[in-house]
Amino acid sequence: MFKKIAFPLMVAILCSLFTLAPVFAASVDGVEYSTHIENKGWQDYVRNGNPAGTTGESLRLEGLKVRLINPSDDLGIEYRTHVQDIGWQDWVSNDQLAGTEGQAKRLEAVSIRLTGDGSKDYNVFYHVHAQDYGWLGWAKNGADAGTAGMAKRLEAIEIKVLPASEEGPTSDVEPFIEGKGSNEGSTTPD
Repeated sequence: MFKKIAFPLMVAILCSLFTLAPVFAASVDGVEYSTHIENKGWQDYVRNGNPAGTTGESLRLEGLKVRLINPSDDLGIEYRTHVQDIGWQDWVSNDQLAGTEGQAKRLEAVSIRLTGDGSKDYNVFYHVHAQDYGWLGWAKNGADAGTAGMAKRLEAIEIKVLPASEEGPTSDVEPFIEGKGSNEGSTTPD
């Protein structure tokens, strides 16, 4: 009787060991970011949707650094900026400089995306304060935010990383405005 029960039980246990892979969800405690501002330099890092930069002071953003707070190994962040007289720069990641320092060039647009297998578990939302427009709408997961072909400076930015199961911020305002005759246009993330 023991053999009749023990053998099928042992087979079932061995099969479960080979077919069940551990499942770990990506995790992150949020996002923090710093801006380089005209005449002020680098500012302290802010977190999770707080504004970085200035409003009402007519000062341009010149650089941006973004990093995730306590991310799991399978989650990262990349971002790029559209810079005056340069255009779109290459993607950078994890607290690297996007934009310029010491060149007096304005940021005009930004794109931010999550990377790695864990990116399916989260969304990144961001919006910018643009010269003459104020706060533009929220962009998400690599979409462009800001302006192109209009020579308008970014003045501030807010960034949030939320679980994919949570609804993010929305707005009736477009996140990206393109000037007439611009050949730069909104781009699809690479």
